[in-house]
Amino acid sequence: ACNMPAGVFAHVHGASFEVGRALVEHPFTKAVGFTGSYTGGKQLFDWANQRKEPIPVFAEMSSINPVFFIAGENESIGCRGGETICRIDHAGRGTILYQPRVTICH
Repeated sequence: ACNMPAGVFAHVHGASFEVGRALVEHPFTKAVGFTGSYTGGKQLFDWANQRKEPIPVFAEMSSINPVFFIAGENESIGCRGGETICRIDHAGRGTILYQPRVTICH
């Protein structure tokens, strides 16, 4: 639909950092997107910046996704919001990107 060549976008999954290293250090790689641990993302970032031609790394690393509920700001939304947060928190466990870990009620 977009007339892009095969291989422009790819998903790679590996059990070690060496797969990521090979991809980041390859001269045809011009940017990296990453979702995962801080340790893995930071390592990819370091390798990307050690290249002769550094490349950008767009990473979401170990986010805790804080959620804030403010008193007096439409209480009915706050109640439904809390229920939604509980459902999200127990639904994904590693399979969805949004996983709240800190809830602050004021």
